[in-house]
Amino acid sequence: MVLGALVMILTRLVMVAIMTMTPVHMHDHGHSTAASGLVIGIHIGAMYLPSPLTGWLVDRYGRMKIAAASGITLLAAGILAAAAPGDSVFLLALALALLGLGWNFGLVSGTAIITDTVPLATRAKTQGVVDVSIAIAGATGGMASGIMVTATSYPALALAGGALSLALLPAWCHMIGHHYLGRVPNAADAPVYALRIATGARPTRAGAPWHPDDTEG
Repeated sequence: MVLGALVMILTRLVMVAIMTMTPVHMHDHGHSTAASGLVIGIHIGAMYLPSPLTGWLVDRYGRMKIAAASGITLLAAGILAAAAPGDSVFLLALALALLGLGWNFGLVSGTAIITDTVPLATRAKTQGVVDVSIAIAGATGGMASGIMVTATSYPALALAGGALSLALLPAWCHMIGHHYLGRVPNAADAPVYALRIATGARPTRAGAPWHPDDTEG
C-alpha cells in the first residue's frame, strides 16, 4: 500500500510543481495567454485521455513496470522543460504532454497497487487517506514551485522535479530489502544506476514485485 501511495504522491508533487510555473515561464518570455492556454490544454489532455490505454498496460505489463515508466516519463519531461528554449511553444507543449502522461502512469499504476494490497474491508478508508495525501502533495508542489523559481529558475525547478521522480526506485528497494546504490561510474555515456541484490530480501510475488508474497515461509 505504501508504495502505491508514494507513486501517486510523488507524481502529483512533480506534476503540479512544473505545471504551475510553466505559464509564468512562458509569460516571462513574451508568449500570449492563448499560447499558455494551448500548452496547458495539451497537458490536461495528456493527463486523462490515455487512461484506458494505461489501464491495459498496467494489466498487461504489471503495476511496477508502469510505475517505473511514470518516473522515467516525468524525468524526460523535466529535462525537456529545462532544456527547451523559452520561445519554443512546441517543445514546452511536448514537455507538458510528457508531464501529463507521466502523471497518468503514476495515478493508474499507484491506484492498482493499492487495490491489490489493501483488504476490501479497509480499501475505501485507505483510498480516502491517500487522496488527502495526494491533495496535500499537489498544494505543496504548487507553493514550493513559486518559491524555487524565484530563488533559482524554471529550468532548475524542472530538473529538480524530474530528479525527484527517480525516488520511486530506492523506495521499492527499501520495501523489499535490496540496496539502491545510486549512480555508478561507467564507460558508457548514458548514466547507470546500480542495485545490490540482498540474499535475505523480502519475498515478492512472481510477476508482481510490488506485492509481498505472504505464502513464503
